[in-house]
Amino acid sequence: MRLPDNCSIRPGIPGQHRSFWQKLEDREYIKFPGLEPDSYHIGLYHEGKLVGWAWLKHLSRVPYLGIAILKEYRRKSYGTSMIQCMVEKAKEVGAEKIEAGYLSGNPAGLFYKKLGFRIVATGETADKRVYYKAVRRIDYGL
Repeated sequence: MRLPDNCSIRPGIPGQHRSFWQKLEDREYIKFPGLEPDSYHIGLYHEGKLVGWAWLKHLSRVPYLGIAILKEYRRKSYGTSMIQCMVEKAKEVGAEKIEAGYLSGNPAGLFYKKLGFRIVATGETADKRVYYKAVRRIDYGL
């Protein structure tokens, strides 16, 4: 998937993501990602403005994926491009699969399903919301 000329995906810069999270209207669905040593982060930029952030945590085990994009930049295939970047990073570290999670009612569930993730477990949060764990196997084309 090719991004428009006015968009780019670059490695995330420590500290830059903090202002981005403050702009998210639906941040209740995501946990604030720190920049752990065993993680990889990317930013999505539109005309130089940070409009999306994605991360893989636990690269030495089963990488856990998270993604957030400002509402006005969703449904433009940017998230798909960001996930493709993260799948490539997972391949670089030899991962067999990547995990993602989302809460009931979050449209991310359909997004992940479209990109090949399958629900492998469900649970309940402390405030009684249903949580889904989804996994996507990494295809090495062997």
